[in-house]
Amino acid sequence: MTKKIFVILTVLFVTLFLGSSVFATNALEDGVKDMGTEVKDSWDKMSGTVQNAGNNIKGAMNTMGNSIKGTTESMGNSMKDAAQSMGDTMRDVMDGNDGYEATRTSSMNNTNSGLFGMNSTAWTWLILAVLAVAIGGLVWYYGAQNTNNSRNK
Repeated sequence: MTKKIFVILTVLFVTLFLGSSVFATNALEDGVKDMGTEVKDSWDKMSGTVQNAGNNIKGAMNTMGNSIKGTTESMGNSMKDAAQSMGDTMRDVMDGNDGYEATRTSSMNNTNSGLFGMNSTAWTWLILAVLAVAIGGLVWYYGAQNTNNSRNK
C-alpha cells in the first residue's frame, strides 16, 4: 500500500512539476520578450536624448566659434588700421614736414635779439669784463690805501 501511495504521489509531483515548468517557461518567454521591448524602447529614448544633447553642444560650440572668429577679425582689423595710420604718418614725415614748422628759440638767433640788440653771450662777457675791472680797481684802491697808511706813520 505504501508503494501505491508512493507511486501515486510521485506521478502527481512529476505531473505538477512538468506542468508548472511549461507555465513558467511561457511566462519566462513572455517576460524576456517584454524586457527586450523595454530595453529597446529605453535605448531608443536614450539615443534620442543623447543625440539632442549632442546637437545642443554642437550648436553652442558653433556659436562660440563664430563669436571668437568675429572678435579676432575685429581685433585684426583694428590692428591693421592702426598700423596703416602709423605708416601714413611716417610716410608724411619722411616725404615732407606735413605742415610742421619749427621756430628757432636759441639766443644766438639774430632775428630775435636780446636787450639792446645783444644776445646773452655778449651780455655775459660784458658783465665779466665789468666785474674784472671792478675787482682790479678794488685791489688797486686797497693796495694804494695800505701804502699810504704805511708812509704816514
